[in-house]
Amino acid sequence: LDENNELSAGQVNWMREDIEQSDADWIIVQMHKSIYSKGSHVGDDDVCALRNQLSELFTELDIDLVLSGHDHVYMRTQPVSYYGAGNHETVTITRDGIEYEAYADTDGTMFVSSATSGVKKYNPAELSETAEYFPNYYYDFPIEEGGDLKNAMFSAITVDGTTLTFTAYTYDDNGALYICDKTALTKTKIEFMSGDADVDGTFTPADARTALRLAVGLDWKTVSDLTLLAADFNGDGNIGVDDARRILRCSVGLSDLELVEIRKIFKGELDSRYE
Repeated sequence: LDENNELSAGQVNWMREDIEQSDADWIIVQMHKSIYSKGSHVGDDDVCALRNQLSELFTELDIDLVLSGHDHVYMRTQPVSYYGAGNHETVTITRDGIEYEAYADTDGTMFVSSATSGVKKYNPAELSETAEYFPNYYYDFPIEEGGDLKNAMFSAITVDGTTLTFTAYTYDDNGALYICDKTALTKTKIEFMSGDADVDGTFTPADARTALRLAVGLDWKTVSDLTLLAADFNGDGNIGVDDARRILRCSVGLSDLELVEIRKIFKGELDSRYE
């Protein structure tokens, strides 16, 4: 950490570049210190600094899950973003005979502190102690549930396409394992061709016309977010006259359609991109 208890610019740039270059459907970050926690380190200067810095960065990079430790006590949040924790749609799914309440198409990040795997245990913080640093509604695992949050625990994470299941296990007084917490995340994948502005699977002069109108500042408020992404033929974040020109050439057979990119986005990211 630097003199401000934050990651250096070099570290942040490395993380951003590494993640932005990934084509993985799920992005999971593992770090030592928990920026959202029910442990005694929740108010440490370095933890507070990292929370201020990384909560925004994780939202920007669409991180799905952050696993951390440092505080030897279990904690899990609902998917949260730099802008707060909103209401998320949930669906019930079943995997390997276990029923999960899954967060569907969220644009937030779920944070987990995985308790302890050894003998060192911390006392969970009271809700009044953590409220000073972040809202208590971030928590999705109430402090009074699930048995002794100081016990040794381990977590099983399974990714199956666009579904991620998370299951935490601990043991009872007789040494028998049981599930003390479980949840899941699901995503809806949207795939489209660069340049297919109306997202109908074909190239026509109408796609080029849509892109040209957007390039000169028309129709921005009347088209869908997906159209904005598709009309950006080269994927540089801007819709210009050159995008319209290239789309038109494809539509009349003058360009090699094999060069057209198939791009993807997840519904939660799409819903939040233009808020």
